[in-house]
Order: sequence, then C-alpha cells, then structure tokens
Amino acid sequence: FAHRFADQAEELAASEKDERRKKELLAISANCRRVPEHPAQSFWQACQAVWFIHLIMHIEQNGFSISLGRFDQYAYPLLKKDLQREVLTEDSALELVESLFMKCMEITLGGTRISLTQTITLCGSDVYGNDMTNLLSFLCVKADRATQLVQPSLIIRWHQNIEQGIIDEVLEA
Repeated sequence: FAHRFADQAEELAASEKDERRKKELLAISANCRRVPEHPAQSFWQACQAVWFIHLIMHIEQNGFSISLGRFDQYAYPLLKKDLQREVLTEDSALELVESLFMKCMEITLGGTRISLTQTITLCGSDVYGNDMTNLLSFLCVKADRATQLVQPSLIIRWHQNIEQGIIDEVLEA
C-alpha cells in the first residue's frame, strides 16, 4: 500500500520543474518506502506512518470512532530528536501536524464527509503522576486552531499536575 504512494511520488517528481517541490516529493517517496513497513526514523515518517495506519483501519473497518491515540506521547521522541538535530523547526513540525489533521478530514463514508469521531488524546500523566505534556501537545492544539477542522477532535487528559500552559493554550483556542 505505502509503496504505491512512493511510486506515485517518484512519478510526480520525475516531471516536476520546481526543484523545491521535486525534493519534497522524493522525500515523500523515501518516507513511504520506509513506513509503516519499518519503524519511523523521523517525525515526518512518524506522521506518515500514523496516517497510513489510521487510513487503513478506516478502510478495513468502515471506521467510526477510530482514534489516533496518544500521538503526543508516541511521536514526541522523534520530534524531539529531529529538533535537536535541527532537521526540523517548530514551524515545519507544526506544518506536518496540520497536514495530518487535514488528511483526517479526507476520510469519507459513502462519499459524504461526516463526523467519524476521530480523536487524538493529549497530555495525561505517567504512572508516578508526572505530567506528560510536551511540545507536541502544544503543536496539536495550535494545529487544531490553525486548521479549524472538526476532525480530529482533541481530548486533553486533565490531572491535578497538568502544565497550566496547555490549559491556557486550549482556552485561547
């Protein structure tokens, strides 16, 4: 499935005149050849893998209420690594999250766009009660505000030790 997307990106790159777009299409192709068959090595690949798995679950299950889970927890280590290596900026990471959110809106049932209750759960605490809010939690809230889409819905796991900044960010939205 993913390799067909990789093939398409390569075909588009072959005829692309804009060098920036051509480079982007080749990166998309490389990402699609990597994930979800193999573990993601970058945040971009993590977003791509999440999208493929989410899409396939909808295709297979005619999906209502399929969640992307705790995206800010499982994808954050790759985001953090890419930011430290300066492979990504916060702005480019935000663009990837916004793109993922827009892809969620493409999922249709019977050719009509309806609410399928796609959710992303953010924040929460670990087994010791420590807050798990991180930069990706904030980026998801910002992406939600920027895209103003009905899907995916964000769910915040509130607890007594939650970082006040995320509450402020949500209330600002």
